[in-house]
Amino acid sequence: MAQSGARGGRTIAGRKTVALALPSFSTVLLLVPGFLAGCVQTTTQSAAPRSPPAAPTRPATLAEQVRLGDSMWRAGDIPGALGFYQDASRQDARDPVALRRMGQALAEIGEPKRAEQAFLATLMVDSSDAVAWRGLGLAQLRLQRPDKAAASLQPLADTSADPQLLCLYGTALAMSGRPDEAASAYRRGLVLAPANAALHGNLALALAAAGRTGEAMTEMEAAVAAPIPDPRQDANAVLVLALLGRDSEARTRAQDAKIGLLATEMLMDRAAQARQEPDAAGRSRALGLAAALGPGLVKAGPEAP
Repeated sequence: MAQSGARGGRTIAGRKTVALALPSFSTVLLLVPGFLAGCVQTTTQSAAPRSPPAAPTRPATLAEQVRLGDSMWRAGDIPGALGFYQDASRQDARDPVALRRMGQALAEIGEPKRAEQAFLATLMVDSSDAVAWRGLGLAQLRLQRPDKAAASLQPLADTSADPQLLCLYGTALAMSGRPDEAASAYRRGLVLAPANAALHGNLALALAAAGRTGEAMTEMEAAVAAPIPDPRQDANAVLVLALLGRDSEARTRAQDAKIGLLATEMLMDRAAQARQEPDAAGRSRALGLAAALGPGLVKAGPEAP
């Protein structure tokens, strides 16, 4: 056979072939899918020298990542803040501040399942982190796990002088079918914040779910007439009246509060579904007590530096 050393290939039996470069070992590793790809760190090699890397676009240290994330949060860019917290956690997977901040951001953008995992990870590093316990309880409420939420919040609530925390705890207890304990937690909150519309409103819903008509109506009126108005309480009043079987009054209340027809029917349907539940826990969940927790009541976000 005739062979030639012509550049770029070889001639075999009169046919020109193209030289094939085998991939390097490092390149092959980059193609491995699944578990191994996540366990192996690879580097690629190049015959030509590389240019100097571009200047980093984000701060190099963990503390700077967290601070910049906090600044973005305060500016209203919570998804952007989350990205910096994630970068900080990549630098140190056991840093409790980065883990906690991720949990807070995930909760705020409506991802309670991922928030729950971030708070659980925080508590594995620092079991005394009160902010993480509180965030965990809220995430569990959003996930309709009131028993777990009550267990997460109880150690804080037992000695708390924070009406917002007591409202969270009361909601977890109400949705767990413990109306008497829920009412006690709400009332402890009202001692600290006697005009808080959300506390009065959630207490009214819990009492109505337990069939305590007179007390429920008293608290509902206090919620609607609170000196700092909370528009949600008009809708809660419709729910309370309808749950107690006073449908005509509920519709009149909705009309007076200028609640639209479609919204009114949705509230009436929700109350009707709650009436079909056999116990206070089911009625509380059907009413949507967790949804009654508003942004003005629940603390979220990074602590002020």
